Amino acid sequence: MVAHELGEAWSDELSQPHREALHSAFIELVDNYFTVEDRQDNLIADGMPPKYRHRYDELFLRRFFTTFLTVGYKLALREPPAPLLSCTAEELACAIIIGLAEVHLEEKGIKADFGGFEEDIYQDTDFKFLYHADMDGFEDSPEFSQLGIGPIRFDEWFEPFLNATTPVHPYSVD
Repeated sequence: MVAHELGEAWSDELSQPHREALHSAFIELVDNYFTVEDRQDNLIADGMPPKYRHRYDELFLRRFFTTFLTVGYKLALREPPAPLLSCTAEELACAIIIGLAEVHLEEKGIKADFGGFEEDIYQDTDFKFLYHADMDGFEDSPEFSQLGIGPIRFDEWFEPFLNATTPVHPYSVD
């Protein structure tokens, strides 16, 4: 497996500007991580679910950054694994990259459309519940276990999905 341009494996679903925006977003997020003194004030942390901000300590942010780099690598593979993402933290990292890529495209006057790409890379979008304040605490409700939602509790973000074909980066595993 050789790494190439981010998103190249999805060239049927992602236009060249979309792939370039993914790449630019990834590079900006990596560069920003090392230029901000307080890691909680970087673009990566800003893209995380806000309700857990108090839990984003230095160790968590290092583990997440390692996960973030892993996602960038997977997105650059000419033949990426299927399923692409191996844990909730990887889904969050990928969502942060896509979110910034959308901003880059909009700044250029290009309508962002990552729909088909997102359908391919995410097993589901359960992780998006973490961004909704009105869903705060749902993972601890009795109904949660009946919904069939994967590892979404904060302490489970780095646990591999049952059908993961690639391991979670060893540094990120608790």
